[in-house]
Amino acid sequence: MSPAATAVRSVLTFVDDPFPLATGETVFLQLARAPARPPSPSAGAARVPEVPGGPASAPPPPARASGRVSLEVAVNRSTTALGVVEPEDVTRTYATPALRMDATVPGFLAGFTLRARTRVSHRYSSGTGFTRPTSAQVHQLSLERRFTAIPLRLTLGRFYSPAESFSGFWDGVAVRVGGPAFGAGLVAGLEPDYWSQEPSLDLPKATVFVDHALRRDGWRWDGDVSAHLVAPRLDGMERHVFLGVGQRLEVGAVRLRGEVQLDRDPGPGSVRVSEGVAQATLTLSQSFSLRAGGSRRERYSVYGGLDPFGPRRDRLAAGFSLRSGGMYLSADQGWNRYGGTTDRLSWTGSLSLARLPGLAGVGWSASGTYWKGDADHALTAGTAVNFHLRSARFRVGYRLHRSTILGRDRTTHAPDLSVDAPVPGGLSLAIRTSTQWGDRFTGQHLSVSLTRVFR
Repeated sequence: MSPAATAVRSVLTFVDDPFPLATGETVFLQLARAPARPPSPSAGAARVPEVPGGPASAPPPPARASGRVSLEVAVNRSTTALGVVEPEDVTRTYATPALRMDATVPGFLAGFTLRARTRVSHRYSSGTGFTRPTSAQVHQLSLERRFTAIPLRLTLGRFYSPAESFSGFWDGVAVRVGGPAFGAGLVAGLEPDYWSQEPSLDLPKATVFVDHALRRDGWRWDGDVSAHLVAPRLDGMERHVFLGVGQRLEVGAVRLRGEVQLDRDPGPGSVRVSEGVAQATLTLSQSFSLRAGGSRRERYSVYGGLDPFGPRRDRLAAGFSLRSGGMYLSADQGWNRYGGTTDRLSWTGSLSLARLPGLAGVGWSASGTYWKGDADHALTAGTAVNFHLRSARFRVGYRLHRSTILGRDRTTHAPDLSVDAPVPGGLSLAIRTSTQWGDRFTGQHLSVSLTRVFR
């Protein structure tokens, strides 16, 4: 789903060697604080005290724009055998050239900082084609300024809600008054179109919020409360009124997070919990941590008709992470219930070694996911080796998928190769290629991108 249409946005960028990810896998990030640097012995001596009446110190240089621009092309080709009695091979080819830009420009206009994330693409198909082959997706295009005379932050344009995580993306204005410890504000505007990400007048909405933060020795707490109104202009749609409460608590080695969304049911007019999330992490050492969490979701949709609440999904999960030297091990077990009747158990694990014994500069990783329901089950497992040749990084991997869904067995194999290397002109070249084959299906994928980072 497009980031501009989702309630929560997640952006993943590989800093070191990339590792394989598949839909449904869970990624856990452990952030380590960098050690403090001692001051340079010459730092104090190099500083000259200001002389009264003397020349004023030179103003700091203006902040420079930062971000990245990428030109990429992705090509996919697949052949599927359709039919049972006399199967016929159907081949499809898709090609998508695209231009991406992420940029932050301080002092862009009247003290405002410009933030932009856009993607322009053209989709080619050998079959019937797309209704709109060329699209310009604007994930973010906002101006933000923090005023110093008064504690005020002003955001204009398209942005993700800056103070709470319940209202999603906006085309509008956000105002927050207050300092780091306490603030309140208002967000007003329109919700972008779910599919095209174009501005739309169909869903005007408004949010008021209050956020608070406490810091004490050994613990910290952050919380926010927000009230929301979505007033659709389309016939037959009820107003969506809901309340969001979020809290985060960190006490020593324990981290707790909770979110609750309360919605007004347009039918009986009662209050209904449409979403509840609770997560806990216990860090026993720098190498070992435990985690557990649970959630219940019944997503509200203004397009839901008689019952705007979606099917209920309950989830419980627990796992651990272990890091030792260049080794990282992670495992999780989960329980899911869909629609209040269908249960599903899942297991996820990953293991990586920064360096294989006896092979300097060669790393290895493996991951797998297995889930089972009443009569269905699926296994996805993969492994990869990564290494460097001169300034280029290589990754050679393989992924296996086996499933039994609705009584039909499927098995697919997918080896892949990726290369990342710097090229002249300050550019980075990335090449990804893979092939896939299985029951009545074969496919190939190739993507090439050139990226320029500026700062």
